[in-house]
Amino acid sequence: MTAIDEMVAATAPTTFAVVDDDAEAREAPIVAWVVAFEERAQALAPNGELLLHTTDEHTALAFFNRVDAMDGRLVRAR
Repeated sequence: MTAIDEMVAATAPTTFAVVDDDAEAREAPIVAWVVAFEERAQALAPNGELLLHTTDEHTALAFFNRVDAMDGRLVRAR
């Protein structure tokens, strides 16, 4: 692994899905994707539209749980 490969691996953002486990009535249980950086996170709709800038993935989850009146959870994708 080169130094550049190591730098990319060390600084890559973490991706999470915000999942609604009680989504029997929905087509897809993925409510949003969250890309978490060291000091901020961005939530995107499943189609890629930007929905929210926030401090971290947990704050994004709390937002969706409150706004969508759901009991969602984060699932780490990468």
